[in-house]
Amino acid sequence: MRLGSYPTPVTPMPAAARAAGVRPEVALWCKRDDLTSATYGGNKVRKLEHLLDEAAESGAKRIVTIGAIGSHHMLATALYGGRAGFVVEGVLAPQPWSPHVEEVARAQAAVGLVPFPVPSFGAVAIAVARRLVARGKTYLVPPGGSSITGSLGYVEAARELAEQIARGELPRPRTIVVALGSGGTAAGLLVGLARAGLLGRGAPPLELVAVQVVDPPLASATATLALSLGLARRLSMTIDRQLLSAMNRALRVERAFLGEGYGHPIAAGGQAIAAARADGLELDPTYTAKAFAGALALARKASPGESVLYWHTLAAPGPFQALLDGAPAFDALPAGVQALALGKPVPRGAGVR
Repeated sequence: MRLGSYPTPVTPMPAAARAAGVRPEVALWCKRDDLTSATYGGNKVRKLEHLLDEAAESGAKRIVTIGAIGSHHMLATALYGGRAGFVVEGVLAPQPWSPHVEEVARAQAAVGLVPFPVPSFGAVAIAVARRLVARGKTYLVPPGGSSITGSLGYVEAARELAEQIARGELPRPRTIVVALGSGGTAAGLLVGLARAGLLGRGAPPLELVAVQVVDPPLASATATLALSLGLARRLSMTIDRQLLSAMNRALRVERAFLGEGYGHPIAAGGQAIAAARADGLELDPTYTAKAFAGALALARKASPGESVLYWHTLAAPGPFQALLDGAPAFDALPAGVQALALGKPVPRGAGVR
């Protein structure tokens, strides 16, 4: 199912680099996956193309997915799943309050998400199980769309990048930096870079730095490598010592920017937001500000002549604002959704139905 428009552009970020104190001899670039779709972009579009195809092939009429109250994955799944003819139900878990969380919750309602708020992550499994057996054929989309099927989108994205490098649209990066949440984007890139021959080429070798934005063990090198191996098997790649060594050597999980945990902003993230705006790029405090802070830190340490590529995964602000323009007011949302967004107790029976 074609949802996006590719290839997404690669652009230099000289103003952000200067603002962050990166030396002029180091090149900072951005892969603009905020522009995967003019309707609503971000990294979920590439994953949903495969997931929605699989859901349709399974004969499902409903989709159930999982995410925090401010989940962009939940929003994208409801938008594109609804347009594909599915009823999309979301089991919503807590996340620290912010104005952006409220906006995402409103946008979710605008695109028709059927919400099932739960008071804690511990209650997610029961709520999901009840939704799966509620009625009719149902397809489960995991958090972030990060299954083997969903991650195929980022295997293709890595090939796309390799072709852009070959055409001379950007220099071959020493480091690629991406946010590490549910892991599907990083896992897909790792396998795709291996298939494109980029992991074993160049001196020094290419490094994929996944900046942790979700608490362990959900976001970890082990989980990302496990998903990568599942992808490699799905693609009938030869899984030998050479491949395992290349992927293990290339992947580095950076934990220094997690702060107090998922959804909690960090000071370096605020600085990254300001730096990115110098080049017209908007970040969010939960995912991309932390990832870009990691990219800036690596660029400041890079050697002259090296290139750092930040892979931007947030939807562009224009389409998101368009969704908000038709969204209900926050106080018109279901009581359980309001409570979850504000960090208050979810009313009894609001989520487990």
